[in-house]
Parts: sequence; structure tokens; C-alpha cells
Amino acid sequence: MEQGHSYDLMYLEVLTILFWCNPLLYLYRKALMATHEFLADAHVIQTEDKTTYGLLLAKQVLQKNHFALGHNFNKSLTLKRLKMIHAPNRRTSKVKQALAFPLLGLLALSLASNQLPLTEQKKEQPAVAKGQSQPETQAAAEPHFPGGKKELLKFIGQTFRIPLEASKSNYYGGVFVQATIEKDGTPGDFKVVQGSHALLDQEALRVIQKMPKWKPSETAATYVFPISVVIDGFKNDKEVINQKFEQALVQVSSQANAKSIRVADPVVVVGYGPAE
Repeated sequence: MEQGHSYDLMYLEVLTILFWCNPLLYLYRKALMATHEFLADAHVIQTEDKTTYGLLLAKQVLQKNHFALGHNFNKSLTLKRLKMIHAPNRRTSKVKQALAFPLLGLLALSLASNQLPLTEQKKEQPAVAKGQSQPETQAAAEPHFPGGKKELLKFIGQTFRIPLEASKSNYYGGVFVQATIEKDGTPGDFKVVQGSHALLDQEALRVIQKMPKWKPSETAATYVFPISVVIDGFKNDKEVINQKFEQALVQVSSQANAKSIRVADPVVVVGYGPAE
């Protein structure tokens, strides 16, 4: 009476009287009685030993048929009841499955929270349009001339003015000017490390001193700027001039590398002397 099984059976009897010709009612009666047995077994094994209770059920069935040549125990409701008694607690399994989803949710939330600072950091970085350079406030690993190497060579070539006396007197040769680029991009500490003629040395020094401010960098750097001056209009052997300049460039580069000094790309400045 505690689980209301009697009320179920009484209600089923009324339905059978009213709809006795419906075969589904008899199947329903069989399923309902099996359900009642399963519920009763579940209630008993909460306080009794499963093995002892199962042996009791089997003993009752076998005692009824101990003189029979055979029996249907292998297909009986009792066998199903025994399987249900010793089956794992499905309620516990369902509870474990239900707990798995919140744990997965917490794990996903933890992973998402760990990636959140990286996403925010990416959003904070300013976008740089195609063809534009990085903002100057962001320091590079080493100094860079505004516009790159090509602009540096262009600046030296366009700024260099060969003195008139040097053009007339056929003064040519290589001049190597050294300068230090500070972390904020300011050029300074200018000097000629190897020259050719005083007029050309002074002009080369003036050009390098006029360099604009470079892009900021993490550390200061020292550069050597090679400048080759060639005067057309004289019977000069250009091949010999180039060889001398290359030899001087190798010597200066070797000395610079020993002191961790960078060597910029050489620039050739051509002047015009009197017509031959």
C-alpha cells in the first residue's frame, strides 16, 4: 500500500471490464505487474543483502517446479528481477553523467578565461594599414633610417655636393664617416675614420651630420657610411679607382666588425670636371 500498487491494479481491473476486447490491456497488465515487482525489489535491497534476497527468489521458483522435467526459469520474470537486483545502480550512473556536464562546462570556462588576456592584448595593439610602417613610439631592435636603406642612399647622393675645387683638381677617392645613432634615433659622435682629401672629407662629414632623426630603437648603434667620389672628365682609370675603394671598404669593414660597428651600403657620388 505504501507505493500505491493496489490502486494501480484496481484501476486496471476497471479498464479491463470496460474494454475487455482490447488486447493491449492484457499486455499492459503484464508490464504493470513486472514494474510492481521491480519497485518492490528495489525497496527491499535498500535494507537487505542483494545476494540473500536473490537466492530467496530463485528458491521459491525452483521449489514450485522441483518435479518438473523442465521449467521456463531462463525466460521468467524472476530471472529479470535477479538481473535488475544485481545490475549497477542506474540512478548513480545518471548522477555521474549529470555531474559530467557541469564539470565540462567549468573546464571550458577555465580554458576560455586563460585565453582572455591574450585576446585582450591583441585588441589593444593598434592596427597598421598595408603599406604603412609601425608607429614610431614602438622601438625596433635596431635603428632604421626613415624609409629604409634606399632612402638613406638617396639622401646621401642628393645631399653630397662636390666642391668646385675638387672637381677641377680631380680629387677622388673613398671617404668613410662614422656616426652613432642613439636609442631615440638622434645621430651624433661624427668623425671621419678614413678619408681621401680634406675637401671631400669635410663634405662627407657635413652630409652625415645633416641626417634626419632615425626611428627609435631598443639600443644605440654605431655605423660607418662609405662614400666613393668619382670625377668624370679626366683620364682616370675607373677600374683602378673602384679597386682602391673596395680595398679600403674591406679594411674598414674588418675593423668595424671587430668593434661591433655596422657598415652601411656604399654610395657612389659622381662629379664632372672639365671636358676632355
